Amino acid sequence: ERATVYINGKYGYDYRDPYVDDQVPNCAKNCDLVATLELFNLERLPEMWEIRNRDKLDHCDKFKKMGNRRYRAGDYARAVRRYDRAVEVGGSDTYVTDDELKELRGKKVGVLLNRAAAHLKLKNYLQCRNDAREVLKVDPTSVKALFRRGHASLHLDDLEIAKASLT
Repeated sequence: ERATVYINGKYGYDYRDPYVDDQVPNCAKNCDLVATLELFNLERLPEMWEIRNRDKLDHCDKFKKMGNRRYRAGDYARAVRRYDRAVEVGGSDTYVTDDELKELRGKKVGVLLNRAAAHLKLKNYLQCRNDAREVLKVDPTSVKALFRRGHASLHLDDLEIAKASLT
């Protein structure tokens, strides 16, 4: 399947990117862009009940890494969506052994911390605090979770929780 996309010139280049200044001539920066897109493959995400055993661990890792890439690129909203999928898999306890469940819960904690950081960047303070609270249920001494809960609580004007988290 192919599609032709027309993009207004003001949306075509990110002027904050030094590559644009060095590589794209000024005349091109003011021009509209035309691109032909071709869909080669469309991968359907498996339903949660279709993922079993070690595949759950792999799936959780895959989406955490995708979220991390989006986070590093500054695309926090997409990072949150990838982390959401990883948390969903990490919270599932069907079709796993006890050892796999323990490992899966550990991975979920890491993903929740990352998602809390992305929510903090997006100024979604309530969601950030909720993720930090989930981590603190498992690990009450997590410095990252305490910091994120405290920072979010400050923005939510909940000074008691902020003080308890940050001191």
